[in-house]
Amino acid sequence: MASTSMQLPLVAGSEPAERLEILFRLLPRMAKKTKQALLDHLVHGAPVELCCYRYQLLQPNFSRALATLNNTNHLVEQVKDFDLYRLKDIKNAKAATTQSA
Repeated sequence: MASTSMQLPLVAGSEPAERLEILFRLLPRMAKKTKQALLDHLVHGAPVELCCYRYQLLQPNFSRALATLNNTNHLVEQVKDFDLYRLKDIKNAKAATTQSA
C-alpha cells in the first residue's frame, strides 16, 4: 500500500501559515525567531539570506530547521496517503459486499 506520489518540499512563498503552525506543533521545541524566519520565507517568500539577517540566525541553523520541517511535512503526507488508500479499500470492500448480496 505504498504511496506512489512523490513528496515535494515546502515551497517558499506558497505555504499557508495555518498549515505551518500545525507542523510546528508536531516538532520538538523550536525557537520563536526560527519559526518566524521559516514563516517569513515559506508564507511570504522572503529570501533565506534576508530571513537569517532579519531574525539573526545562522544560515546552517535555518537550513537545518527547514529540513526538519520538510521531514515532518513528508511524514504528515505519508499518513494522509495511507488514510486515503485505506478509505478507498474500505469503500471498495463495502461495494463488493453489497454487490455480492
